[in-house]
Amino acid sequence: MYKIGLSTKKKEVNEELFKQYAAAGIKAMELVLSEWEPLPLSFAEYKELSDKYGVEIISAHFPCDRADIADESVFDYTLKTLTDVIKEASESGIHRFVAHAGSDEDNETSEARLKRLKTAKKMLNLLAEYAAEFNSVIAVETLPRGCIGRDIDEISELLGVNDKLKVCLDVNHIFRNDSSDFIRKFGKKIVTTHISDYDFIYERHWMPGEGLIDWDRLIETLKDVGYDGPWLYEVGFDYSSKLGRRYNCNDFIDNVNKILAPHFL
Repeated sequence: MYKIGLSTKKKEVNEELFKQYAAAGIKAMELVLSEWEPLPLSFAEYKELSDKYGVEIISAHFPCDRADIADESVFDYTLKTLTDVIKEASESGIHRFVAHAGSDEDNETSEARLKRLKTAKKMLNLLAEYAAEFNSVIAVETLPRGCIGRDIDEISELLGVNDKLKVCLDVNHIFRNDSSDFIRKFGKKIVTTHISDYDFIYERHWMPGEGLIDWDRLIETLKDVGYDGPWLYEVGFDYSSKLGRRYNCNDFIDNVNKILAPHFL
């Protein structure tokens, strides 16, 4: 079965969190980075906690506050910020980096949006080459709405600039295509996931089973294409009206046993 992971999105990343992951049986973590709220510890210190508790830091999510991959006006700043992350994190044993190719552009067919797409391709090519120097990869995340990377065609265009680029499949962000079509299109290019549910209207980041995704079909399609990366939840410790409390790490393992495990019996 896939290695079970959980993003640190909307969580305080400290030793207690590693303890909670380990106690529940969550074996992988994605560190979510922000320019506005830096992580309290260094990558090297997180590596020590990773080794201590047996929780692999399987990926780092690039910051996307000011550092906008598609914004030419901050190109040099973004390149410096992200290459610094790649170098420091890779030297601490993190070798997957999840990238947003660009935030929303209201006018989806505007000349300005096409310019942003061109800038994103230039940036991703440079990042892919730099990451390769550290035996690391950039995984371009599927994004919703008018974001850069919003459908099969656009992800294909982004990946086309460099064969080293990979894909992060965020199943809660797919609106313009069928998720199974997306999985079959990119196959082995998919190296990690963001797992959560939604209502096909807006991204929700709900626990799987609370929305409309056909999980049986999605999982079988991942198996069909030979996906071997993590099953990595991107759901916060939010309040659950069903449970009458906030989610905790054990709830994700319960969800694995309900949604994922039956496909691997």
